[in-house]
Amino acid sequence: MGQSKNDKTVVGTVGDQKVTYAELKANYSSGSTATPTLEDLESFLPIYLDYKAKLLAAKDQGYYQDSTLKAEHQSYVKQAAYAFWLEQEIKPLAFDEFKARSNEELKTYHILIAVGPNASQDEIDAAIEKLNEAKKEIESGVALDEVNQKYSSVRGGRSMGGDIPWISAGRTVAEFEDVAFGLEVGELSDPFKTQFGYHIVLLQDRRERTPARLTSHVFVRGTGDSTAYDKIYQAYEMLESGQDWGAVVNQMTEDAASKRNNGRIGWISYQQNFPSDIVEAVASVDPSDTYSEPFKSQYGFHIFKIDSVESYPSEEVRDELLMQKLKETPYYEESNDFVVDFLEEKFEGTSFEKNINQYKSWLLSNDTTTIGAIPSPSSMQNMDVYSFN
Repeated sequence: MGQSKNDKTVVGTVGDQKVTYAELKANYSSGSTATPTLEDLESFLPIYLDYKAKLLAAKDQGYYQDSTLKAEHQSYVKQAAYAFWLEQEIKPLAFDEFKARSNEELKTYHILIAVGPNASQDEIDAAIEKLNEAKKEIESGVALDEVNQKYSSVRGGRSMGGDIPWISAGRTVAEFEDVAFGLEVGELSDPFKTQFGYHIVLLQDRRERTPARLTSHVFVRGTGDSTAYDKIYQAYEMLESGQDWGAVVNQMTEDAASKRNNGRIGWISYQQNFPSDIVEAVASVDPSDTYSEPFKSQYGFHIFKIDSVESYPSEEVRDELLMQKLKETPYYEESNDFVVDFLEEKFEGTSFEKNINQYKSWLLSNDTTTIGAIPSPSSMQNMDVYSFN
């Protein structure tokens, strides 16, 4: 493919060297195969020109071996390598996994023993031992709720374990999600750690993800007598007689927030923070129906109307939205630490302790030398200290 006219445009000069638009794009450090935006290149231009100027100054003044400039060059190369790994290897892997998981929902039950971040090894061992006992009881047929009541920690008067509503990608902490999605239906995990403590989890069921539904409702609070029941059925009869939805909402609903928006309460699915009984009721409504029959929840009575069902004009649009959602989760970060952690988690690594110890000894032998004056260990330049399989 030939170059465009813009590629030949000079965007900067360092000494007698002209920097073209094509060179700037080629050296853009994100490592992305996507075309960088004008804003990306505008931000990168002064950094790249400064880098080129320092290299030229080093060459002209005979300081090409200067340790400070070499260190800066290595830092630049290292950062570019991290960016390349993130963009070319890690992002596609993380996205493919996130997308696959987003197609499913899991029904889980867990036993949780809270263990603090500063817990002793004895406390950790005790928690794991109890969870192994709980696992044996579940496998022997003891009721889940009974095991949960016996073993799970209690906070605020409520068990920290128990039944969990349907989850999909990005809905819970990464460690829990990784274990749950790795199970077969009916399989019970070994003990594992999250920020909340140690768990075992049973995968009760998995299914295709239920699309979110844009939902409106008429709502009447529960009263403990027949008043609320009578009022919601009065609203239902008004709709059945042909009255306009908006008029019925305006006259009958007791949800002030949604009343201002024609009863609209938003997108409802298991991935939003709605009670499971409401999610299940909304999911059971035929979208082609004008409205539902009255439904009783823990809050009162509802008549639901499905305004839209989640869909996408193309797979590309869905991918863009999923990528945006992925970036909002802890499962993906644009940082060097994330790159290393991801590689260590997903790929088995090998640490070359002999080489590491040799390098440590070499550093100690130079402990009276300033860092900038330490010579490069030429005999160790090709020695691996860590590798990913």
